[in-house]
Amino acid sequence: MAGVLAVGIAWLQVPRAPALDGERWFKTMLCTLARGEVERAGGDADRFEAVVRAEVPYHPAARLVERKISNPAASVPGVALEGEQALVERLSAISDPQERLRFLFEEDPAAIGARTSDPFELGPAYDPALHLGEPASWDTLAAWREGDDAFGVAVRRGVDARWVLLEGPPEHASGWLAAMAAVLGASATLIGWQPWGAEPLAQRLRELAPRPEDRLVLVAEGAAVPPLLTALVEHATLRDQVLAVLSVAGAIGGRADEPEGPLSTQAREDWMAANFDQAALDTEVVRLTPYLAVQRLARAAWPPGLPGLPLQAQRFPVPGQGDAVVETIEAVDLGPLWADAERAGPPERVARALVAVVASWVTSRGNG
Repeated sequence: MAGVLAVGIAWLQVPRAPALDGERWFKTMLCTLARGEVERAGGDADRFEAVVRAEVPYHPAARLVERKISNPAASVPGVALEGEQALVERLSAISDPQERLRFLFEEDPAAIGARTSDPFELGPAYDPALHLGEPASWDTLAAWREGDDAFGVAVRRGVDARWVLLEGPPEHASGWLAAMAAVLGASATLIGWQPWGAEPLAQRLRELAPRPEDRLVLVAEGAAVPPLLTALVEHATLRDQVLAVLSVAGAIGGRADEPEGPLSTQAREDWMAANFDQAALDTEVVRLTPYLAVQRLARAAWPPGLPGLPLQAQRFPVPGQGDAVVETIEAVDLGPLWADAERAGPPERVARALVAVVASWVTSRGNG
């Protein structure tokens, strides 16, 4: 009876977080920022559509986009989303993967409509003001730039934390972390690439958040992600200080071009299976810590993703349960962005959208 009562109490403590689509929220924020840029430049609706069609890869029914491109018929896990089965049938009639990619992001009216629609159509659960408070809104997000920092004020007030940005190897860099540091200003610490061990990295993070009440938002790119995850598994007190983890094209599931070593696919898949679960990453306070991932997609890469780093290896899997009673971590897929420089859009736009969605997600879970 005591055990049943303990489980019941723990279940009642679990935050009842709203159901949110991470990729849709992030891509809508990215499109909203693009709208603001186009309007300030004197552009019209046609110009806005052209920008988001070219620079924001998104389709509301394209879960696991690599499967939609490589094998559409096997790309519907579980119950199909609205419009997903029709999309699969249309993609299956296209034999060339590059043509599937083009149809998916540049030709299908459903994809274009989702990117150009009014963000208020997503409903109140996605309204930044609901989570960050005033002056955050879709309009202040569109206006967010140097010289108009109303949305940034709401972010810093809503998420009182040190943002630590761990750059990956320069040959795989996106430039987004440096842009995020510029957007965040004094609340950010940008750390250049080095082959971290888990213990030195944990010590560096403790120096940046020395008090138990200090809070962290951790952002890592590429090969910096695995040691960060190891540090979090090995240091429970550090996990308690973390509000969110964001992976930017992280080598979560390993690199296909490294057959041996700690970043090999086998090593990373084994590690994730053993450690990415509710027990190994639990927190003392029952709250949801989001592990968000944005991927990079090079148009010519095969399999879809980056050379040596497929999309699926850049995404957090659904956490295992382990022997945990309650859930305290959640995996959030923010979807892919173009890796090709001519299609990626301004790094500052991506940086602001990433900051906005992480801050909004954290506060939507009652943290901050």
